[in-house]
Amino acid sequence: MIEIETLVPLSLAETWERLTVDAHTDVWWAKGLLLEHAKGGRFAEPWKDSGGESRVISGTVTSFEPMRRLQFNYQRPNWKKPTRVEFLLSPRDGGTRVYLQHSGWEMITDENERRTEVDAYTKIWTRRMAEFKSCCAG
Repeated sequence: MIEIETLVPLSLAETWERLTVDAHTDVWWAKGLLLEHAKGGRFAEPWKDSGGESRVISGTVTSFEPMRRLQFNYQRPNWKKPTRVEFLLSPRDGGTRVYLQHSGWEMITDENERRTEVDAYTKIWTRRMAEFKSCCAG
């Protein structure tokens, strides 16, 4: 399981906007990200593989609780089952705590392959959360 936490100097409402609105997710996450704002909505993250081929990570929004919780299934084309990504927001003095959890890695049965994916996504999410924090600062 991947867990990353950061504190941003914005209100819950401002943080939620940065987390979910296209104009912001295009900056810190992925240009062209699709995140439908409702439980059951679609999630799609465009990306390019190592050969330059366009790919899409897809999923379904499983929880959309404004200013509190965003959760969705997250599945790369070569995965047999989806993993789960969850963002939890909570107020803190002078800002908002943003907690990210990416779980469900047991769907990759080969231990070496699973470790490789978790390590890669730990780096990806660490970078994205740093970019999110930067987006919230400026």
